Amino acid sequence: MAEIMIVAGETSGDIYAARVAEELKKIIPGISLTGMGGNRLARQDQRQYIKAGQGEIGVSGGIKGISRHLEKINTLMEKAEETRPDAALLVDYSGFNMYLGRKLRKKGLPVVHYIPPTAWVWGKWRAKWLARLDIKVAAIFPQEKEIYQQAGARCEFVGHPLLDEISAPQKQRSARENLSEYLELAGRGELERGSRVLALLPGSRDQEIEVLTRPLLEAARRLAREFSLRVILPQNLDRDASELTEMAKGYKLEVEVLANRSREVLAASDLAVVASGTATLEAVLLNCPQIIVYQTGKLTEILGKVLIRTDHIGLPNIIAGREIVPELMQDDVKGDIIYQKARKFFLSPEPIRQQLESYLEVRRKLGEPGAAERTARIVVEEAGLG
Repeated sequence: MAEIMIVAGETSGDIYAARVAEELKKIIPGISLTGMGGNRLARQDQRQYIKAGQGEIGVSGGIKGISRHLEKINTLMEKAEETRPDAALLVDYSGFNMYLGRKLRKKGLPVVHYIPPTAWVWGKWRAKWLARLDIKVAAIFPQEKEIYQQAGARCEFVGHPLLDEISAPQKQRSARENLSEYLELAGRGELERGSRVLALLPGSRDQEIEVLTRPLLEAARRLAREFSLRVILPQNLDRDASELTEMAKGYKLEVEVLANRSREVLAASDLAVVASGTATLEAVLLNCPQIIVYQTGKLTEILGKVLIRTDHIGLPNIIAGREIVPELMQDDVKGDIIYQKARKFFLSPEPIRQQLESYLEVRRKLGEPGAAERTARIVVEEAGLG
């Protein structure tokens, strides 16, 4: 029986890997899936040697987890030598999967890296690393293909997987009606006519939430004094919502904490303040105006100044090649600064118009739907199963 080892280390990687797994099962019925993953891959019948958890944020977090990572890599290598899968699909989780990919290739196993290391942000040496190892790259950003190919890597641009989930933005009016209905059914009261919706997305990792939530709440408190606002914090983790609700009360601010409703909230919002990451692209595809915030530890900041090869940190700006979305980083992530940036969106329609027009360019550059299917076919080809 054909076997593919799939390795995904974080929640987002688990989601994207599971979609590729689903396509693999369509192409080769009865295929065996093994490796490391979360709940989504488990639902695709992956035999999990290791259960994936949340990754660390920043360089210092990665350093702290080195010993744990090495233990997991050793386990996966032992299993790979025991079962001899036809190929390995490594999804995101760059530091871990770069090292694992090296060890797997030394054993002669074909390897595909989907959502590869961001060589266009953190330096081209990552592209050269994968090229030397002859790892096939399935890239999800247009800039990646050129950089990886210049480094000598075999690379295909498969498009961004979000396009399979958000094919077209929902009209804001209908999105607001849906959100209002949900809030009313949940006993939170419907959206009042004339009120504006402000979404706060401080990220998915615990460290992001701890660092970013308070300045976001402070900015929302000041905005709520000046404008008629409904402040919503969509939470995608299994985190106690009461903790965030109590935190908001400390700012004398009423905040609706909604579990697993980020896209519905973004589609209905007049503005979102979003932690740098995939959610910023979700905002683009849902036509939600946004401000990007990013804050990390001092070690990561210092290394970033040396290593980062881009003028921007937010994905929409990197893809556009210019700042189309305001970015606030490090010491600028403060309540009063976020407030000053955000109120411009409520005082005039011009910043919103300009941003939404620029979103069209970003959408175009993200490619076409079908990333999971294209990646699955690359895996099948590399494994020699096609």
